[in-house]
Amino acid sequence: MEDLEQCFEDQTNRRNSEAHHGYYLFGEEKNKFSDNILSEEELALRKEIEIEIENELEEEIKQELGHLAFRLRGLYRHKMARMNICQKRRTIKQREGHGGESNKH
Repeated sequence: MEDLEQCFEDQTNRRNSEAHHGYYLFGEEKNKFSDNILSEEELALRKEIEIEIENELEEEIKQELGHLAFRLRGLYRHKMARMNICQKRRTIKQREGHGGESNKH
């Protein structure tokens, strides 16, 4: 849990740093190029690519959710069909049971 909180703090600090000082390089690149700041054009290009990736990922998730919903609907229909068959069998058994009892009397 502490790792998650640290990650959130790091992201928040990075956003604040980006907003006030430009977009800095992180990770291994930070050690090598700690003084490098991306140009406005590079920053705009990165943001454009991020938006494109987010849109593609969102579309992929929507398609997968639709596929899963379709499968779930099929499973639900199958379950309802089994329940209907079981109910019909019970009804038949009850009718047969009542018919047999009335013949005995």
